[in-house]
Amino acid sequence: MKTVQAAGSRLHFSAVLLLSIACVCAPLKAQDNAQPVLEEILVTASKRTENVQDLPFSVVAIGEQTINDSQLATAQDLAQMTPGLNFIETIGRATGTPVIRGISPTAFQDPTVLVYTDGFTLGLTGESNNAYLFDLERIEVLKGPYPTLYGRNALGGVINYIVKKPGDEFEGYARAEWGSIKGGAGVLDTAFSAGGPLVENRLYAKVAVGYRDDGGYLDNLFDGGSNVNDQEDLNVGGILRATPSDNLELTLTSTYAEADDACGDCSNVPQPWGLGTFFDYVMLGQGTPDINDADRSVNQDLLGFFDKEEQRHVLNVSYDFGAVNLTNIFGYGELDIHTKADIDRLPGFTLTGSIAFDNFVDMQGWSNELRLSSTGDGAFRWLLGFYYFDLERDQVITLDTLFGTFPVEDSARDIENYAFYVNADYDITERFTIGFGLRYDDEQTGIEDLLTGISREGDADEILPKFTASYRPSDDLTLYATVSKGYHAGGLNSPTAPSPTYDPEFLWNYEVGAKGTSPGGRMRYDVAAFYMDWTDQQLETTFFNGFFNEAYVINAGKSRVYGIDGSMQLELGDGLSISAALAWLNAEYKEATDSLTAPGLGLDPDISGNDMINTPDITATVSAQYLRPVGSGRWNMRLRFDGTYNGEFAVDSSNVGVVDAYFMANAYAGIQNEHIEIGLFARNLFDEEYLTGGFVPGFNPFLAFPPLASIGRPRTVGVRLRLAY
Repeated sequence: MKTVQAAGSRLHFSAVLLLSIACVCAPLKAQDNAQPVLEEILVTASKRTENVQDLPFSVVAIGEQTINDSQLATAQDLAQMTPGLNFIETIGRATGTPVIRGISPTAFQDPTVLVYTDGFTLGLTGESNNAYLFDLERIEVLKGPYPTLYGRNALGGVINYIVKKPGDEFEGYARAEWGSIKGGAGVLDTAFSAGGPLVENRLYAKVAVGYRDDGGYLDNLFDGGSNVNDQEDLNVGGILRATPSDNLELTLTSTYAEADDACGDCSNVPQPWGLGTFFDYVMLGQGTPDINDADRSVNQDLLGFFDKEEQRHVLNVSYDFGAVNLTNIFGYGELDIHTKADIDRLPGFTLTGSIAFDNFVDMQGWSNELRLSSTGDGAFRWLLGFYYFDLERDQVITLDTLFGTFPVEDSARDIENYAFYVNADYDITERFTIGFGLRYDDEQTGIEDLLTGISREGDADEILPKFTASYRPSDDLTLYATVSKGYHAGGLNSPTAPSPTYDPEFLWNYEVGAKGTSPGGRMRYDVAAFYMDWTDQQLETTFFNGFFNEAYVINAGKSRVYGIDGSMQLELGDGLSISAALAWLNAEYKEATDSLTAPGLGLDPDISGNDMINTPDITATVSAQYLRPVGSGRWNMRLRFDGTYNGEFAVDSSNVGVVDAYFMANAYAGIQNEHIEIGLFARNLFDEEYLTGGFVPGFNPFLAFPPLASIGRPRTVGVRLRLAY
């Protein structure tokens, strides 16, 4: 892997380049009589439409134009544009997990960041976390726990995807991007969208289709196969929107998505591997594994696959009574996932034989949210809501070996959750506002183990408060403070585990911040400082079940996270705009034991003082875009540069596997007008070698599970064509 010093030098070079561009264009700015103004950003993060600069908490909002200009198409792209957000891939796309401000689930448990699409979520890993993103009006990333409005599992934050709705005018686009991956295959990314009125001022419709074929870039040393990690994504969506009267609006959104990966987990094994963690690294004296000692290859006799089918249907009904507004969001979703992967990642027969991990997950769930809110800009603004959620989740796991197929899990799980919440803001003066939120959340969980016939149940109910205060010294500046409590739901372990259940974990967040706009509206900025206290933390440990060591979850941790993040957007004039963002984190385990990985490597299981997993100390982004008229003003030339720095982070709580820091850059050059765009792009311009995640196993005398490194994409160059009408 590239060194941190090399990454730092590239960051320095890019910063100098951006400053040089700004200096060159400064005289042009001085001649510009029409002062550019940043557009107001309206978001629905608080479940009412508000200016993002007025909200007393941290929200990153990425609009349609920025999504298009930056060619944002995947969750990894989103993370690279949002400091403080990381998207970790532990074992392929099946385990993709968003992490905000260091709040990450233990191992493969339910996520600590909720992902919503048009107000609906199934709330589990694998659902929209690794989605192919297109046809979006806006993306909102809410940093920190949001218990009052979002409830269970919004411990680290929330990601809201808002699909663009049809309106009074017919509009649409067709887009195609062709690319070539260095040392790999080609990439094709296409999308089509068309929508508009069916009945003027009353009925609207839209259809959208997106297809992405990523040819892969990893070679299999075992059989000489090339580009074995190819991926395909297909998304189809439709929207029907009706406004029967001026007060009533109904919107039905339906989507269907498929993901098909030719490799179940194409992670690289970074060091020689044979018998298992304890034997290789302790008895054979190899030391601890360096997951950065990896290359763009695999060496496996079985590649497996990852298949996902997902559908969702969301009906949003809104009625304006004048003084109050009534909103009801009903959502239904189904998700089927089938993953098969080689456990030992070895090219042939081993001590334990060739073992494949075969995982089937079938989920279907629905939710209904009913809320009543005040309207207008009065001194007192309130919101009342009721939420109900029901999910059925069936899972079958088997081990396929030379000696036959052995069942590991065959379970049927049901989660039922309901909540009542209230949120209110009151203007004590024209400049000073206080806010209060409270949510009562009740969850019932049941699981039937079809292998043993044992059925178990669990339940939890929580009261989740939030307090805010904001002060506006001027119309251009808002100062705020927020205190909130979030929780991550508990669950059920294996019926044979020493502890058959585990309780929720809790996090108190304390945050102060400032949001402002420069006089004239040419610069917008925000900065926040936060401190989070994480208690009853869910950690994994193991027990010997008679055949092998089996993991289970206990509440045995306590951690502390504090840091600063902020962003800035600047319009310099004459078509030049610059944005930058930075997040700095200090995240440590305060009271915790690693009884999963440490014993297998001969390490002290006391991890107090260690860095929390999946938490870079520094992440930063910088973007510059320049628009200049050409061709007698009928066309615009567009140049864009996006740079991302990601600091080092540990993938295990013993801090054995630490991913190196890296800097990655994207560039674009093209011409465009109102209807046509043609351009050339380069992603990972400097061909940085980097990891998107990794895994360090614990001790297991029977299953030789290796350390893994998830390899990031090499440089990709290509051409883009977009037609808008």
